Amino acid sequence: MNTFAALAFTNILQLIAAFKNGAVFEIAFKDGTPSLVITDIAEESAGKMRVTYVSSWGCTFTSTDFREDGRYNGSPNCWLKMVKEADPQPFLKQFVNGTPAYNPKTRETVKSIDFVSGAIKVTLVSEDGIERVSTRYDHEGRHRWVAERSLVLGDLPPKPVVLEEVTMEVFKSLNFQGKYVAFVAGTHSRKEAPIATVAVKVPA
Repeated sequence: MNTFAALAFTNILQLIAAFKNGAVFEIAFKDGTPSLVITDIAEESAGKMRVTYVSSWGCTFTSTDFREDGRYNGSPNCWLKMVKEADPQPFLKQFVNGTPAYNPKTRETVKSIDFVSGAIKVTLVSEDGIERVSTRYDHEGRHRWVAERSLVLGDLPPKPVVLEEVTMEVFKSLNFQGKYVAFVAGTHSRKEAPIATVAVKVPA
């Protein structure tokens, strides 16, 4: 029995670009029915793609019910499966074809890339919505002087959670028998010694 595995695309333009760059897809079925060959994937309208495939008896059909992660809107029993990845493509071509990019050092996303006098002009947007323009990148997204500022293809990942260690002191509850309360060390007025002291990590 086949098992669905989500495709690693965040929008249909990325999937269409992968197809155009040589990726091979097929329609797989949960019950083991032979897969169907896909002959074309294109944009039907904004946010919707058109998948053209050949049926088991040789007729050509189209569907607009597949999503960018491969799921089929009409049923969980079939889905898009990638059987061959796209050929490696230059940074600029991938960006133009819909793949997002960001600066991992500054956590800015790339809004646009324009060509100016043999160089490229990159418009970056901070997490606060502030835009700036840089001409310090080459055609592969590499920063000319600071490697850590080179652009990376993909969606900006969430900020890592920074944890700090806090000492907690545990006491018997004064209001409820058999219950316990805990305070951050140094933030309470209890005079007796705690029955336990523990160190926990909490978001900074």
